[in-house]
Amino acid sequence: MNSTGLSIPAVESFRQGDDFGRWLRGVERYLCAVGIQEADRKCAVLLHLVGPDVADLSETLPEETSETADSFERLKGKLMAYLSPVRNAVAERSLFHGMQMEPEEDLERFLGRLRAQVVRCGYAATEVDRELRDRCVLGSRADLRAKLVKLAASRGDGLTLAEVRQTARAHREMEQLGAQLGGTRLAEAPAADAEGAVNAPARTLEGGLERHSAVFNEELGRIPIKEGLQLKSDAKPMYRRARPVPLALRDAGGGIGRRDTGGSKERRDDSGRRDAGSAIESSAA
Repeated sequence: MNSTGLSIPAVESFRQGDDFGRWLRGVERYLCAVGIQEADRKCAVLLHLVGPDVADLSETLPEETSETADSFERLKGKLMAYLSPVRNAVAERSLFHGMQMEPEEDLERFLGRLRAQVVRCGYAATEVDRELRDRCVLGSRADLRAKLVKLAASRGDGLTLAEVRQTARAHREMEQLGAQLGGTRLAEAPAADAEGAVNAPARTLEGGLERHSAVFNEELGRIPIKEGLQLKSDAKPMYRRARPVPLALRDAGGGIGRRDTGGSKERRDDSGRRDAGSAIESSAA
């Protein structure tokens, strides 16, 4: 329990093989949280956590910092030089450039993993953001990568890491909105039966006719709207005779072979009206 009344969990002891730099940063956060400020007390806590073997050896380790630094800073320098592994920049960069976004991971979490790895690559401070930008574009999932590559093609080397993050956030929001809309449509869809088949007609011609049977039945339908005709005040009724049916479309059994009272052969349509062909035959007779 510290002076603020908060219960802060203790830091685990250092184990061989752990990332000492990361572990040491956790120790420093713990010392700050519990309010330990004196250098000698910090050294005592650090030596206790690294274990007795390393604590006994620390007195014989060479100094890595200036003599003007306090005892805690000098102890940190000696332990960092002794416990931090010598990293191969080529191997670390190979790991960095091979990192890919996980299926359920967003860009911010992916960027956090990239930041943890890029510090081991030995890049200059001016190169870090550029490397992170490029890996975010090339290591993202296919759907997001298509948008980021298009953005990179339009912006060129002027593309910034902030713009990549902004585009990724917009893409994530669109995915979340699409998932919400998809869930609404799914809730409105027909429920599945015990065998997993959806209780709805199949997406075939027969299924479409079944779903819209009211449209394709043989009965007369009714349009659910009201229409009206408005006549002009000076409108007059007009008569138009029926349009004649072409010979090719007439019923051959009922209109050909009739003879009139004068013995001439003529063709008549269903209305009994003589057509042009019958008039020519009559005059020729």
